[in-house]
Amino acid sequence: MEGATRILDLLCVSDSGHRISDIGRALDMSKASVFRIVRTLAAAEYVELDVETTTYRLGRKLMQLGSAVLARLDVAEVAMPYLDGLMRRHHEEAHLGVFVQGEVLYLSRVVSLEPAQLSSSIGLRAPAHCTSVGKALLAFQHADVVTRTIAAGLRSYTPHTITEAAALRQTLEEIRDTGWATSFEEFEIGLDSVGAPIRDHTGAVRAAISVSGPAHRMTRARIARIGPELVEVAYRISADLGHTAPPQPRVRAARRIARPARRSSAKETS
Repeated sequence: MEGATRILDLLCVSDSGHRISDIGRALDMSKASVFRIVRTLAAAEYVELDVETTTYRLGRKLMQLGSAVLARLDVAEVAMPYLDGLMRRHHEEAHLGVFVQGEVLYLSRVVSLEPAQLSSSIGLRAPAHCTSVGKALLAFQHADVVTRTIAAGLRSYTPHTITEAAALRQTLEEIRDTGWATSFEEFEIGLDSVGAPIRDHTGAVRAAISVSGPAHRMTRARIARIGPELVEVAYRISADLGHTAPPQPRVRAARRIARPARRSSAKETS
């Protein structure tokens, strides 16, 4: 692993490719070791061979990974003023997360001045099936991704966690109808939250934002009021990322469905 990272670091700072012998001399490694590592990296498309010059350079896989990282950083930068606005308006924590390998990866967090409730931090991973950010993301993934996430197991974190595939699929369908997701003590007892998806210029869901707080403050009635607003905020972030579709139909649907959700059980509506 160390040899591979040293080779990649060398190629990163090079304007042109390197031959196997050049890499060996620069890193004081044997030609056989360099060849073995480079062959493995090339098979994974982390490096590629220029057949005309017989030199190696960074491959397309690293370019894809770099683009993905930059895209996420762009989302975080664009969303931060909106997260701050949500926190100041509702006096609760605001979060931004992305979908990574069936889980939520939190990129940004704006802490409320009210007593803290969620032990989250930037870089934290959380389950997708029982957090509002996670469900807002999962609802708009490809069907195969949803199936794989369910197949990996719907772990129970509290008595309110959705653990049945059919119930989760129904919940995801409702989220696609309303445009926002909820979590009523599904991940942590005493914590409720509401989340909404963010789209990029292609219309694909890139991230999601949420507002979360203690259940005694984040009541169902309050979440029903915040949900439609969160959809509009998510739309403004999406617009800043190049998305152009209007949010009005989803906001109307969210207001129409919010009242029945307050009469249902936490497990059924989260």
